[in-house]
Amino acid sequence: MNKSRVLVCAFFLHLFTAVTLGAEDKISHSFLATGAETFIHFADGKPEWTYPLSTRDGWVLPNGNLFLTVSKGEKYPGGAVVEITRAGQVLFEYQGTQSEVNTAQKLANGHVLLTEAGANPRLLELDSKGGILTNVPLTCQTTNHHMESRMARKLPNGNYLVPQLLDQVVREYDPQGLIVSEVKTPHWPLRPSGFPTSTPSSIALTGISALKSMPPARPSGNFPMTICPNP
Repeated sequence: MNKSRVLVCAFFLHLFTAVTLGAEDKISHSFLATGAETFIHFADGKPEWTYPLSTRDGWVLPNGNLFLTVSKGEKYPGGAVVEITRAGQVLFEYQGTQSEVNTAQKLANGHVLLTEAGANPRLLELDSKGGILTNVPLTCQTTNHHMESRMARKLPNGNYLVPQLLDQVVREYDPQGLIVSEVKTPHWPLRPSGFPTSTPSSIALTGISALKSMPPARPSGNFPMTICPNP
């Protein structure tokens, strides 16, 4: 497998694992990588944990569990979202009902945000048992399911920010499915990120990522670093 073609989303488990005084101090961290291979490596590069399936998005939760968006495959033909312990116990599972699941995020209130790609692309917010609380149809092209959306995130105002790749636009949807605002992008938008010092309405575009100001809804302690050779 050509690993240069792997989309890897690495998430810091700890921003600093060692902070002391002195000119020779080093900052180190372990990280979670998602893509064709899914694993956690220690700061020294040695493997700490592995998952046997390909993944498309992932989080390390404060309790140490992993929250993963699983790629479609033999076990999950429509993709999936799982919360799994380091020992391999599955605590939450949602199996995709269409072509694939593009992203997932566990919200601070315990709800689950995800997007499904397919003939009827949609954003879902689920309760902790997997019940559907919000079902937002996404307005996007449907000829290429894989390129419908990427890392959607929930905004503090209750709306949802959705990068739509092939449409080259980032749209803000309210819970009723109304498009509140949108920004056209020169390239494929992938991931919205937070800028705590920016005003809530500020929007910046860089490379193939679309960024809009938003405090991170993920629990404190998870810091995203995304390496995207191939979306």
